[in-house]
Amino acid sequence: MHEKNKYPDTPLIPALEDNREKAARKAAEAAAGVEVIEAVNDVRRPLRERPVAPGQLYDAVKRFFGNAASAAALESPELGTKFGKESTRWLRHTFGSHAVAKGMALETARNFLGHASLTTTSIYSTAEIARQYREVDEFLADSI
Repeated sequence: MHEKNKYPDTPLIPALEDNREKAARKAAEAAAGVEVIEAVNDVRRPLRERPVAPGQLYDAVKRFFGNAASAAALESPELGTKFGKESTRWLRHTFGSHAVAKGMALETARNFLGHASLTTTSIYSTAEIARQYREVDEFLADSI
């Protein structure tokens, strides 16, 4: 049994080195006889020129959520606790919902979210359709 990959291969932006690219780079370095040690790789290029690894981004976002939850807890302990339980999955869902609501094609959203099937991404259009029905109901109620 092999361990499930903690970080999926879905790059968030083209500048990110995804797991496949990292594996290919390590294989090429190993084939060239270069000892692959991450600490050495980190020194090769200045920080601003290195791609952000998905794990680094994930850790930064989790730290942000923790800091935001602590700040929110000062004003509302309940809100702080709720916000502290949020995750990067929540950010993905928020991105998908807002993107589709603003008119992004489902195919584009699917690619950015890393879904294999358009059916999975269509969940976001269902939420958009529900919002549209609420808007029509409000319009009709105000018009009568």
